[in-house]
Amino acid sequence: MLAGQGGVRAMTNLLIAAYLSRQLSEVELGTYRQVLLPSATLLPVLVLGLPTTLLFFVSKNRESSKNIWLNNTALLSLIGALYAAGLLFGGYHLVTYAFGNPAMAPFLWAAVIIGFVEIATASFQQCLFATDRYRESALLSMAFSIGTFLAVLFAFRSSGTLASVLAAQTAVLLVFLPLRLWRMYAATEGESGRISRSELRTQLTHGADLGLATIFGILHKQLDKLIVAVIANPLQYAIFSNGAREVPFVGIVQGAVTNVILPEMTRDFEEGRIREAHELWKRATLKVSSILFPLTAILAVLSEDIVVLVFSEKYRAAGPVFLVYCLCLPAKSISYGSVCIAAGRNDLVRKGSSIGFIANLVLSMILVIAIGPLGAAIATALTICFILVPWYLNKIQRLFRSTVIEVLPWRTLVIYLGLSIALAVVLGFLRAFLV
Repeated sequence: MLAGQGGVRAMTNLLIAAYLSRQLSEVELGTYRQVLLPSATLLPVLVLGLPTTLLFFVSKNRESSKNIWLNNTALLSLIGALYAAGLLFGGYHLVTYAFGNPAMAPFLWAAVIIGFVEIATASFQQCLFATDRYRESALLSMAFSIGTFLAVLFAFRSSGTLASVLAAQTAVLLVFLPLRLWRMYAATEGESGRISRSELRTQLTHGADLGLATIFGILHKQLDKLIVAVIANPLQYAIFSNGAREVPFVGIVQGAVTNVILPEMTRDFEEGRIREAHELWKRATLKVSSILFPLTAILAVLSEDIVVLVFSEKYRAAGPVFLVYCLCLPAKSISYGSVCIAAGRNDLVRKGSSIGFIANLVLSMILVIAIGPLGAAIATALTICFILVPWYLNKIQRLFRSTVIEVLPWRTLVIYLGLSIALAVVLGFLRAFLV
């Protein structure tokens, strides 16, 4: 169910991106992406760790889950209101100035509404997960994704303007807002509850540690796009943003596996079954690797063709950026954060995220100056593969009380790598011969 809802969401987002890339000019597409970038970047930062906090507390206190949800939603709504007020009273003009794109100014309303609604309902999925309503979460998520795609398609075909696209996305969010609140209320148990300082304080305290990790993690993930959005014009940003995207199936597979193994690993660590947790983690790593390694080979060879197929010939220049991101996929076979969270070491997630952000920032500044926007993508790849992976593996081997040789099934991973390289060579030969 997790993979299904993730797959639909990823595919509809890709279809929207492909459709708008063909219908809008490069400058309009760049403006559209820049309008949505502040909320995409700041939303995970502003919500701190409150969605994860809800999942944690509701899982342990189902009988009083309604009170937990009410206080969690109150906190998120307050944060959303502050975000919206910040944009209305000067913040959006700062963003417009920073991106050097005055064409963003007429779309302030969309950034305000989208940001508020997404922040206020940020715990929706976690609330339904915690109450074992995976099927309902999946179905509602699929309905929202498909509804957004159809609304965007209808709106643009009706008027052909960027404003209509943003209006359609905003309308779908507003339609689903009361539905999400109602389903969260129905899923939780206990009395109606009340907003209390003690409960608000407890959730804020618990979410603060995860929130700091989230802040650095999201900034690290979005840093390349932010840097290019600032230094480049809308046309260059449109090209870069079409290439700087993760293949949908990666997040689907990794996210689904992480959400499935995390509860079991948490119980294993709490009960002292370190070896069992380690074996579970290794099995999950192998299963994800068996998908991502060959996928990397296919995407690396066909990266430019895929960009042209999805976004049209005018975005061929995004091919090298997409190639760089594809080469990072094997490193994402390993779920680092799940081990740290299961072991009760949220501090390691925070430290790793901050290290990744700082390293990526330094490398990006150097490489962007040297080779342009592509340098931001290369900096991200170097940070992931040569800084974060070794750092996390060093910490994880200590959590599992193992050695470097034992921490991962290296022999099998090397076999996967060799087979994937062979696949890439064959595909490359066939592509050269056929083309």
